[in-house]
Amino acid sequence: MVKEHMVTHHSHHHHSCHASGAAWRLSAAFGLSVVYMLMEIAGSYLSGSLALLADAGHMLVHNGALLIAIVAAYVAQRQPDEKYAFGYGRIEAIGGFLNALLLLGVGITLAFHGAERLHEHHHHTVEASIMGAVAFAGILMHALSAWILYRGRRESLNVYGAFLHLLVDLAATLLALGTSFAISLTRWDCLDSAASLLIVAFIILSAANLLRRSFHVLMDRTPDNVDIKAMKKALCAIPHVQDVHHILIRTLRAGDMYLSAHLVVEQTCMDAEHWMACRKKAQDILAADFGIHHTLLQVEPMESDADDHHAHDHDHGHHHH
Repeated sequence: MVKEHMVTHHSHHHHSCHASGAAWRLSAAFGLSVVYMLMEIAGSYLSGSLALLADAGHMLVHNGALLIAIVAAYVAQRQPDEKYAFGYGRIEAIGGFLNALLLLGVGITLAFHGAERLHEHHHHTVEASIMGAVAFAGILMHALSAWILYRGRRESLNVYGAFLHLLVDLAATLLALGTSFAISLTRWDCLDSAASLLIVAFIILSAANLLRRSFHVLMDRTPDNVDIKAMKKALCAIPHVQDVHHILIRTLRAGDMYLSAHLVVEQTCMDAEHWMACRKKAQDILAADFGIHHTLLQVEPMESDADDHHAHDHDHGHHHH
């Protein structure tokens, strides 16, 4: 007798190379970042620049964020087990989420400092030459770190988050360099406070973007790059496939998705044991056209009795959570 409900599950473990790549990229960026942060703190003290201190404060959080990211990258390399059947990839999104919250906190704190200084009446002298020298060294170090992270930004939300941080750092350092030139030409020291507020705006915008992306992964939102209607249309175009329902898609880690769905095929297809070919074709389409390599496809026959169908859904609808 032919079984009525056929299930398959296939999966590939090709993540550890991604995660180890992420870990070394993040570690290299961390080393460069710590050195530059210490330079900025010293430079801010010597030059009296709030823009440098704003960037150093951001770098402190950036380094904390990189540490979270490095730990997450190492944990993400662990293979799935009985307790964590989907693996540990989701920890990268948790790292990204924490990073975003840290960034927001620093942005808001620095905004208050910058606004406070703009409203103060006594004058702050800024040594533009020291400020400029530190900023120039920072541009070189950030550019190197950005290049290291840029090449791995698609591998994980962690690396993407760190790359975003670095873009903010680079923009902030360019701004500090430009401000140092402007101050040396005009002696308008208030430009330093204005620059620090612009840096804060960069920080808050990048944090909001990272928060949104991490939140989507943690909440199992269907990825933006997946068109469910197009997917259903492609699967229903397979000969003998009548319907596709109960489509659930989740992101395991950046660029790596898992899908479960029910394929409804003609009764004759079940009788002739042709359902395996239908399922294989569906898996091929999902992998080739939608980039989904982890699939759980349940094949079921066309049911004439709606009650049976409802009962079946009730029995099988709860094992994906």
